[in-house]
Amino acid sequence: MKEEREEKEEEKKKVRKPVTKKSFVRVMRKQNDRLLVEWVDAKEMLRSVFIGADEIVDGRVDNDVLDEAIPYGVPWEEAFIVAQKKATPEVRANELRKVGIWTLDDLREKSRFVLGALKAGFMVEIGELNKLATRLKEEVK
Repeated sequence: MKEEREEKEEEKKKVRKPVTKKSFVRVMRKQNDRLLVEWVDAKEMLRSVFIGADEIVDGRVDNDVLDEAIPYGVPWEEAFIVAQKKATPEVRANELRKVGIWTLDDLREKSRFVLGALKAGFMVEIGELNKLATRLKEEVK
């Protein structure tokens, strides 16, 4: 009796279809027979891919389809990771000290110098963003 019940439970598990999660997408543009869509993923990050129009049902697409599709755009995160290794918090703090910002009072009195002091770090990030995008563009050619 117990074995029959267990067998029936096993059969039910085999028959059930796995539930696939879906995400709402926004169509950005059509390119040939593909649609460029964007959505917010589980990590609340904005992503964009090309998919077939038939993949969209009621404004939603299976997450498996989105995960397997060709990503659109440059993975900017890679450049920021490299830039963080060059423009470390220590380097940025040192730039503040170079312009005389050591305390809260200094920060308030010399606030006009903060952006200039932090600009060195921003320039590293901009340089890394440019390098990454250029490299990826070259690889596509």
